[in-house]
Parts: sequence; structure tokens; C-alpha cells
Amino acid sequence: MTPLTLTPPQPVAPVAPGTSASMVPLDPAALPDLDQTAGAYVDRVVSLDPDSAEFDRTSESIRTMGDDDIRSAAEVSNRMLQRPVQALRNGGFDEGEKVSRSLV
Repeated sequence: MTPLTLTPPQPVAPVAPGTSASMVPLDPAALPDLDQTAGAYVDRVVSLDPDSAEFDRTSESIRTMGDDDIRSAAEVSNRMLQRPVQALRNGGFDEGEKVSRSLV
């Protein structure tokens, strides 16, 4: 028997700074509003006293930004895995696989 050899994938190539902006397509008409919103947010953050509760709340909002999207993506992955796991609990076959079960 040949021993199993695992080979790691090649590292991801670095993204050149000039190309990263075009990797996520955005409507050019929306860019001025997005720039203004981002600029106002940064201005607000840098104007806060670093020792204030408001700065803590704002920092926390930055840290948790995207958590809902990450949670939703994880739920989709979990739902996709539920069917194979359920099939394994039934001995590798479920009711939709009567033909496979009859062959065993």
C-alpha cells in the first residue's frame, strides 16, 4: 500500500495595492457617497477622546462590523452540512437513497 502524502496548497499570491480597489465592483455613481460616509466616520473617530466611553463604543462597533454577515454565512454552511451528517447518522443512507440501500 502506498503511504498517503499530503501536499499543502501554494500560498496565495500578494495583491498589488493598485489592483485591490478594482476587485470589488462598485457603481461609480455610489462612490462619492461612500467616500463621504467613510470620511465622516473617520473624522468622528479621530475627534473622540481615546479614554472616553464613546470612543470605546465606536471602537467596538468597528470590531463587530460584519459579524452579522459572517454569522449568516456560517448558518448557510451549517445547513449545507446537515444533510450529509444526517445521512451518516442513518448509516450512510437516508430515505432518499432506497436504491443504494437495496444494493448493500
